[in-house]
Amino acid sequence: MDNQSRRNTITKWHPPDVEYHKINFDGSVIGISAVVGFIIRYHNGHPLVPGARKLGHNTITVAEALIAKDALQLAKSRNLRKIKIEGDSKIVIEAILRKCNVLWRIRAIIEDLKWLASSFESISWNHIYREANFVAYAITSYGHGLENLHVWVGCTPLVVSNALLFDFRGLGYCLDPILHHRPMQLRPLSEHSSQLSDEK
Repeated sequence: MDNQSRRNTITKWHPPDVEYHKINFDGSVIGISAVVGFIIRYHNGHPLVPGARKLGHNTITVAEALIAKDALQLAKSRNLRKIKIEGDSKIVIEAILRKCNVLWRIRAIIEDLKWLASSFESISWNHIYREANFVAYAITSYGHGLENLHVWVGCTPLVVSNALLFDFRGLGYCLDPILHHRPMQLRPLSEHSSQLSDEK
């Protein structure tokens, strides 16, 4: 695949099968402060519950492993039985899938995640590009002011609602693989993007 074709690759969030719920999680570190977020969604893309919090001094890998654990604990507490879980942390996902050596910093968290995973009837893990994880990315931005885990039930912050709207309409983004390890840079494929930007 040439560079132009790779830049024009479309990446977007995909809904799970009808009987499943999907979890997306994300994290970021600004300075030495880590913030994390997740969202659990129905098969139709509607949010069941998003959550976010600040973790303070931490690495991005530890932060993302911890928020994945938070999300699974919440899913278990709500008696969800079939889960698909996605994140853009390749290290965390591959550690769960035993595709790489587990870093000592996250070893105990990974064991906790495996134990939690065993309580579900069905669970699958998938590494995705950050651009397909942008709703979780939007939620994460709310973690800066939250010392403890905060979840939204029956509502979502405006910026998160705007991000969800793209998914509801089945819109995708052009993925530039050269940029996908840097802060998110999205190029909307629809004129709807300018309308949503005006609402923020």
